[in-house]
Amino acid sequence: MPMAEALLLAAAVVAAVALAGRVAARLRGFLADPRTWLWSFGVGVPASAASALIAHDRHAGTGISRDHGWPKPFWFQWQSWENAAQSQGFNALYFVGNAAVWAAALLALLALVRLVRR
Repeated sequence: MPMAEALLLAAAVVAAVALAGRVAARLRGFLADPRTWLWSFGVGVPASAASALIAHDRHAGTGISRDHGWPKPFWFQWQSWENAAQSQGFNALYFVGNAAVWAAALLALLALVRLVRR
């Protein structure tokens, strides 16, 4: 999934939760509390890091690339078949974008639990 689509999806989820907060009185105080947002992003960052366990390989004519992360890979490994050279890379922008997506998903889950629980 391209990062722009993932961030658009995250923004749509946050907008839907905010709209639900305007309609449902149960969510108003919950969404107005800064701890809700801090907790959401505080859990989104480790969730983004844990998404590095999701990996997929891409084969090319000269080697293999293993990409880690979801929805957008942020950690890359390259293994050359020709000379056994290896390299790694990390994209911090994709990591932060993944954290935003995970935070939005967790915020939506928290809001849904809050609505259903009462």
